[in-house]
Amino acid sequence: MIGCSDGSVRAHSTTTGKLMNRVRVEERSPVTALRMRASSAETQNVVMFATADGHVRYWHVTSGRFLGSPVSEVRLRCTATTGPPRGKTP
Repeated sequence: MIGCSDGSVRAHSTTTGKLMNRVRVEERSPVTALRMRASSAETQNVVMFATADGHVRYWHVTSGRFLGSPVSEVRLRCTATTGPPRGKTP
């Protein structure tokens, strides 16, 4: 499984290396993360991937269908604090 900067995810055969299927998001936002879901009867061959525009999507690799978007436009906030290291006084 390969996530690409053009917004596509490509599935290649582990035995032959040939491209099996490919999907591309309309926005063409770079893929920043991907993960295969744990396999069960309902989730076999399903990959979850995130793109730089903040969307998360499910894709069924075998059929090539989008299965939905459980989270849309996720915005992360980070907070940084400064101060002396723990146990040290200024």
